[in-house]
Amino acid sequence: MTTRTRRLLWGAVIVPASALAGFLLGGHLAALLAGSGSALADAATVALSGLIAALLGVGIAIRLVLRQPESRLPVIATALVVAALVGLMLSRREADRRQRARDEVPTESTPPAASAVPAPPAPDAPEPGDSLVGLLEFPGASAAGDFVTPLTLRAAPRPDAPVRFVVQRLAELDIEEIGYEEPAAVVRGTQPGWLRLALPDGGSGWVESPAGSRYTPLADLVVNRLNYLTLAWDRRVAEAPGGAWRGVEGIDPGEPETPAVVHGSRIEAGTLWLEVSVQAYSPCEGDGAPPDVARGWVPAWTAGEPTAWFHSRGC
Repeated sequence: MTTRTRRLLWGAVIVPASALAGFLLGGHLAALLAGSGSALADAATVALSGLIAALLGVGIAIRLVLRQPESRLPVIATALVVAALVGLMLSRREADRRQRARDEVPTESTPPAASAVPAPPAPDAPEPGDSLVGLLEFPGASAAGDFVTPLTLRAAPRPDAPVRFVVQRLAELDIEEIGYEEPAAVVRGTQPGWLRLALPDGGSGWVESPAGSRYTPLADLVVNRLNYLTLAWDRRVAEAPGGAWRGVEGIDPGEPETPAVVHGSRIEAGTLWLEVSVQAYSPCEGDGAPPDVARGWVPAWTAGEPTAWFHSRGC
């Protein structure tokens, strides 16, 4: 076999190998340099750049075949084949990287992920649906007296929640009298082991149930006291919890405190109901028990306000 024939045979191997290597390596470089356009535009850029690189590789290979010594041809062919494999691997990795980058780009329908930084506490304003759900007593404490241990009010019912307020005395809370000159803190929500205490400005915060305190829910708070129905009451009573309504006649519609007796309570379909007797006048206004005008059931809250309350100091 003549030298020219051997070179042509080596060329038949080197030219395709160099073309493949040039195409893959050129495509990899084009992928690195391509912008963040569409996938079709990126593919066109890679193909065009790879084709140019392949033509250059063919030209270089032909020159090597025709001019380089015969002993170097196997080495050159092997190098080009290795280059082709490396180019294939790099191009594959780059394609995967670019696809992941496209998948992670947020769109209008997929907003960016929220920050892991906790949100700041809500403004100190009444929360929607706020209602007095009970009173929290601190036996022996006066409104002006300091707590032995200050109360830490948090933004949520958990120990790691942000601190909203540190309360030093009962007077700093929203209070009602549960008995004669017996102040108690207004509670606007409960969770196991936690109470949401109200503040005079409408704010609130969660506190772990303080040692020595006593919580009384509304269902127990208003039963068999010197009761009255508040302006939240709509002058109707139901025959049964959730049953048919009937209007109550013979009372002053503008009376802010309609005398009544709360006999008991019941939960029906998730709603707390109070059984009440509406009285003709206050027991403080005459001798003996006043006659009943109507008897029935009313929801414990109307528009977030207690429907029934009591005179803590009697007549």
